[in-house]
Amino acid sequence: MEKLELKGFYKAYNRSCIFDNTDCCFKNGRISLIMGINGSGKTTFAKCVCGLENYKGNITFKGDDNSREKLLAIWDDTPFYGNLNGFDNLKVLCDKKLSKSEIFETAKKYMTRDLLNEKVRRYSYGQKKKLSIVLAELIDPQILIMDEITNGLDRKSLKLLKKYLIKKRPDRITILTGHSLGFYNDLIDDLYLIKDNKIQMKYTDYNSLENNLEEIYDSEFDEE
Repeated sequence: MEKLELKGFYKAYNRSCIFDNTDCCFKNGRISLIMGINGSGKTTFAKCVCGLENYKGNITFKGDDNSREKLLAIWDDTPFYGNLNGFDNLKVLCDKKLSKSEIFETAKKYMTRDLLNEKVRRYSYGQKKKLSIVLAELIDPQILIMDEITNGLDRKSLKLLKKYLIKKRPDRITILTGHSLGFYNDLIDDLYLIKDNKIQMKYTDYNSLENNLEEIYDSEFDEE
């Protein structure tokens, strides 16, 4: 999987245009951040890429628009089966046959065994976020989209998440959205902005430049 490409991408709700004739490309071995104000379309973009919303234009995966089985999206609202415990959620949602011990070997960095045996409906928002990161590590997708993944995570979990994303950078396309700009500032390779109903490349090789995401955000969006 070398790239995820949008060509002539158009999305509207009723008469409200979200994306208008957008072309952009996300490449393998890169961590990309999509930056935009609330309601600009970050989550809508992710849903379209996953095939969960209708759109016009083309979204292709290395030239193939039918390769979504290689993709995993982690959502801010972390939808899980509330009546199942953490272990069972991971077993159901993962495409591999894994034992509890195999799951716990990955999950123990983030969660205790007792918590994984609890029904997810009792989980806090942050605990669901941790469960979603464990799911991503177990599935190990070729394309990973994380929508507002930092929300609700404690400091230790943020450090573990950053370490994981850096470790897996060479092997996948990673697309992040969110407003925790301090977390992303020393992590990302490429920066995209949602402006004027388009996803625009702002910087490639962002990490080689002396920039600050908060300053960029303020200069790009303060007037909107």
